[in-house]
Amino acid sequence: MNGRKSLGLITSMAGGALVLAGLLTLPGAASATSEHHKVTICHATASETAPYQMLTVDHDAVDGEGGSDHEHHTGPIWYPGAKGAGVTWGDIIPKVDDVTNGLNWTEQGQAFYNNDCNPPPEPTTTVTLPPVTDPPVTDPPVTDPPVTDPPVTDPPVTDPPVTDPPVTDPPVTEPEATTTSVDSEGPTTTLEVATTDATTTTAVAAGGPTTTAVSDSSGEIPSTGSGSGALIWMGIIMLLSGLLVTTLARRPSES
Repeated sequence: MNGRKSLGLITSMAGGALVLAGLLTLPGAASATSEHHKVTICHATASETAPYQMLTVDHDAVDGEGGSDHEHHTGPIWYPGAKGAGVTWGDIIPKVDDVTNGLNWTEQGQAFYNNDCNPPPEPTTTVTLPPVTDPPVTDPPVTDPPVTDPPVTDPPVTDPPVTDPPVTDPPVTEPEATTTSVDSEGPTTTLEVATTDATTTTAVAAGGPTTTAVSDSSGEIPSTGSGSGALIWMGIIMLLSGLLVTTLARRPSES
């Protein structure tokens, strides 16, 4: 009977110890484990796909003493492509009072630590595009061109010049004056020929001699002179003689 009680007590104590150990290994319990001289760290690996491994270790493993202390695992925080670049990244150790000041305990290191030592998700960048505003479409005003009738210009009317033909007075020829007189001895025919300078009068009597008188415009008989004057008077006398013969030749036939 006493053996069974002792077995039950031992089993209970073992179960309690397991529960306590499980509580101590929970993530983010650095402050709680520090009271029991334990701390959870992100231990660097050599894997590009799993760069860190979560470990819970004693304070002695992070106090910087000893050749295998985790504070000697120095190097930058892992980043994609670090292994390909030949970079050896270091552990991420939280700060523990009176034990360690931490290693890679930056804002980026805390992001790994709080994500169970996994790479934190990429921050979501919200890109806000400005609103697209279509410019207003304004139709240009339609302006009809002005209609301008071409000016109507009448051609100048030019009357042809009227040229009066020259008026030429026909020459005036004064007719010859014929005077017939009868004296006691018989009829006498007197012919007067008007010339420019003088008048010649020829009287012909039936039975008497013929008398010829030449007078100018003043009624005086001009002198004959010599040379050309004599020829003129001879021509006039011959002309009057021809006229006298013609007149006498007509008389018998008229009587």
